[in-house]
Amino acid sequence: MNRQSNWWRAAFTLFAAGLLAFGVAACGGDDDNGDNGGDDTANVPAFEPEHNPDFFDREEMDTQLALRDVEPEDFGAGDQPWETALEPELVDTSEYQTDGPWNICFSNAAVDNPWRVVGWETMQAQVEEYGDEIANFEALDAEASDDKQISDIQRLSRGNCDALIISPNTTETLTPAVEQACETGIPIIVFDRGVNTDCPVTFIKPIGGYAFGADAAEFLVENVDSGGKILALRILPGVDVLETRWSAAQEVFADS
Repeated sequence: MNRQSNWWRAAFTLFAAGLLAFGVAACGGDDDNGDNGGDDTANVPAFEPEHNPDFFDREEMDTQLALRDVEPEDFGAGDQPWETALEPELVDTSEYQTDGPWNICFSNAAVDNPWRVVGWETMQAQVEEYGDEIANFEALDAEASDDKQISDIQRLSRGNCDALIISPNTTETLTPAVEQACETGIPIIVFDRGVNTDCPVTFIKPIGGYAFGADAAEFLVENVDSGGKILALRILPGVDVLETRWSAAQEVFADS
């Protein structure tokens, strides 16, 4: 089971956060430049990182980078990595406990790249695994459109959903829609990408932002010759985990 499959299985497994008992609230070395020929700028950072102030949080970055070395806590049978978490903050969600079978709804940002395709296939497989515990599973694909996802969330939150899982397309724009859905009283589970509110019952909080970016940048620092040039192809501005991913990478490059 690869990590992307685990991530999506975790999102679906934790729909139980709203329906059962507990949820998760917040689930390389530098190149040696050698003899610099007397250049006294050798130890000066190559550039000053330009972080998006709406997303960059140095304290949070340090926390996520430290979690790379933390042993996950296991909440499952021991052979289910999607039921593990890194230093989670657990909250009591027993007020949302109900008897099944349940109607589960899912608002998906998109199925527009291989990672999301694998995740969507994994989630559907998890639905089948629950069998008779799930009466109905309704999923809407926002097709990478904020406007469509806002409409999708409004439709689902007015429907017959016992829990609503949301993977936001972008962070700031989807925040009001998620808050509006929270006001209906339906247990809301946000995963993969975040929103600027703590109203969801459960947020499966990734370290795939800062930590992913730092890991990738450290690999490049270790394997690209000193003085080499790196081209970064960025996508989807305004998505928290992608903004923080680039911020961490810039920090690593500046220190190399």
